[in-house]
Amino acid sequence: SLVFVTVCIWVDLSVKPEKGFLPIATNTIIGVSLSTGGLGWMYAKQLHSDFKQFFIGMLIILPSAFIYLLKINPIQWFDKNDLSHVFISAGLYFFYKGALCIEKQQFICTKN
Repeated sequence: SLVFVTVCIWVDLSVKPEKGFLPIATNTIIGVSLSTGGLGWMYAKQLHSDFKQFFIGMLIILPSAFIYLLKINPIQWFDKNDLSHVFISAGLYFFYKGALCIEKQQFICTKN
């Protein structure tokens, strides 16, 4: 939040309003990478192999950040928003798949 306030104070958002989104995007990229990717990888090794689905989901979602921030627009009718949402949807499918696998096995904190 300190970074966001700093950007709001020092950057003229009336000229470039998209600069106000940069701290939020950075925080989201770091948060998703550490929470779903890092924890998914660690728990897959320590607790249960189905946690790897969360790590895979994070790897699939990660390109959407670069597509959005670098404004990669493949064609006129399929812009950066559409393309990044395809990656986000695919990643969320893996999050769902991992949660479903763990829930079906009535996961208890033990190794495989």
